[in-house]
Amino acid sequence: MKKTIYILTVISLIFVSCTKEEGCTDPVAANYNSDAENDDGSCVFDLVGVWSPESVDYNINVTATLAGQTIYSMDTSYTSTPQDTSWDIEGNMEFTSSGTLITSDETQNYTTSGNTLTITESDGEESEATYTVSKTNLSITIVDSETETDMMGVTNVINYEMTINATRQ
Repeated sequence: MKKTIYILTVISLIFVSCTKEEGCTDPVAANYNSDAENDDGSCVFDLVGVWSPESVDYNINVTATLAGQTIYSMDTSYTSTPQDTSWDIEGNMEFTSSGTLITSDETQNYTTSGNTLTITESDGEESEATYTVSKTNLSITIVDSETETDMMGVTNVINYEMTINATRQ
């Protein structure tokens, strides 16, 4: 009986010691586990890193009204790439782990909460965007709306959505 218990104990220890630790095995991930031998699909990626903008998608809607009647309306969507003359993004974007966003023309502070990115300009003005990130891709979407009424009483409403698509360097 003792021999059977001993053999079962030894076999159990062999199986336990052969079990490989699971976790995120991707060193780019925010939750990288250097002890993990088996990737369990739990990797989470964050903004930290250098990103190269590849395209910007625009969706714009303009409506002009006078006395409650629509007198003009326009919807347009287009994509801009570095090859286009309208491209106005210079260089890469670097998000540091200390909350700094560095671009070729300025340095700003940023914070994240969930998938919301808040960028604070040097003058203290804040801009909010949503973002999605993977190991290799980042999309930042900024949505804004402006309403102004001119001297003739025409109210112009401009809604736009801009999505910056970038790849990790």
